[in-house]
Amino acid sequence: MRLLKVATCNLNQWAMDFDTNQRNIKESISQAKEAGAAIRMGPELEITGYGCEDHFLEQDTVMHSWECLKDILSGDWTENILCSIGMPIIHESVRYNCQVFCLNRRIVMIRPKMCLANDGNYREFRWFSAWAFKDKLIDFQLPTDIAEAISQNSVPFGYGYIQLLDASVAAETCEELFTADAPRIALALNGVEVFMNASGSHHQLRKLNLRLDAIKNATRFCGGVYMYNGCSCIAVNGDVVAQGSQFSLKDVEVLTAQVDLDVVDLLLIINGQTDVSFHQILKLLFKRTYIENGDEQVKADALRIGQYKNGEFPTDSKEFAKRIFYTVYMGTENSSEDTRSRAKKLADEIGSWHLDVPIDSVVSALLSLFQTLTGKRPHYKLDEVDMGMTYEELSIYGRLRKIFRCGPVSMFQSYSPEDNRFDLRQFLYNSRWPYQFRKIDELVQEMDGDHKAGNLPELLRQGDSDIVSGQGSGMGVVAAGSGNPNAGR
Repeated sequence: MRLLKVATCNLNQWAMDFDTNQRNIKESISQAKEAGAAIRMGPELEITGYGCEDHFLEQDTVMHSWECLKDILSGDWTENILCSIGMPIIHESVRYNCQVFCLNRRIVMIRPKMCLANDGNYREFRWFSAWAFKDKLIDFQLPTDIAEAISQNSVPFGYGYIQLLDASVAAETCEELFTADAPRIALALNGVEVFMNASGSHHQLRKLNLRLDAIKNATRFCGGVYMYNGCSCIAVNGDVVAQGSQFSLKDVEVLTAQVDLDVVDLLLIINGQTDVSFHQILKLLFKRTYIENGDEQVKADALRIGQYKNGEFPTDSKEFAKRIFYTVYMGTENSSEDTRSRAKKLADEIGSWHLDVPIDSVVSALLSLFQTLTGKRPHYKLDEVDMGMTYEELSIYGRLRKIFRCGPVSMFQSYSPEDNRFDLRQFLYNSRWPYQFRKIDELVQEMDGDHKAGNLPELLRQGDSDIVSGQGSGMGVVAAGSGNPNAGR
């Protein structure tokens, strides 16, 4: 087994409070080292605090960040532990949101953020630029005082990963977890095993569920260890193995987990219908990078990941897949024999280690146990029943307010308490607005007696016109009588 203990942390950082932030960083490193961790990851922009806003445009903010990093590197904080520390950095007059990897009082690599958050209450493009060179590492010249303090003149800067003696490590930063072409995908296919996502994600109702789903999916198909903070958690091969508190009064909370890198193998749940593309990609990658091009780095990674010994080496994609790739068909009483046989055929084509696992007994056992303990049997209630409206109706409300910028007369109601943080208009309308509310009263009086006031989706289905253009504005809005509830989709 290749055991590795990793640590991620929640820190109570304050914007521009460099003393407090630096103290929390040092304390988190100390706790991680005491727990025996070899890797410690901190939050996004942890030296400055994430919410500095236009202070990020000040040269002083960047300068103070370097000063704090120099103080950390001047002590023994990074001895025998790889630390990811978040801070802003200026390169060629461009400001980047970066993770700085430090080990044994030296800077190993600087990873600038590649996908910036710029929706909702985020304004990262106002202060930073995204690193656009996905396959490029440049030589970054360290500031003079830093270079003198740590006896190091330059460091790799850009998109890449760190190869340690028995593990490979790479970074993602917050928003990159949620992007379609996430940086980790190519790195995972290149053999990277540990991903560190320094996050500054804000709290929002039910957002933790979204985060956890994204984190689990990040390693579910390609395998790997994924570290995340912002409700710290650590996932391995699609399973969360450690999770910190979502809310805490502690200034420093460190979460650790010991993982076995030997279990970081590829796993695919196949249904016998839509997974052929992965098979073709696997064969193509193996053929082009290993057999045709003779890439020595790929060869070394293949020998290591496949655990080839005594001069053995991969001969074809099927033989290699048998060592690293597992497929599972999880059938139920509702599954057809066609999909089961196609899944087996696909696994044979891939060359994977394949399992056919019926899960009906598992489901029945859990239901029976629950019924025995509680005397009740689960019945699943639809979300639409709880809300009192359908998702289609809810989406109509959202499009009217957020996309078409409908006001109180067009809306009759407000959309969501969470909506107001991202929409810089008042959420509660002034009841002394006589004009708008008089118009609402007039519309209510014109309604058919069978319709209840505020049942907007029904009204939307009965009008004649699709879009009413705002006169002279060049913008169209869906009016209360629009006949097309799908407008704006």
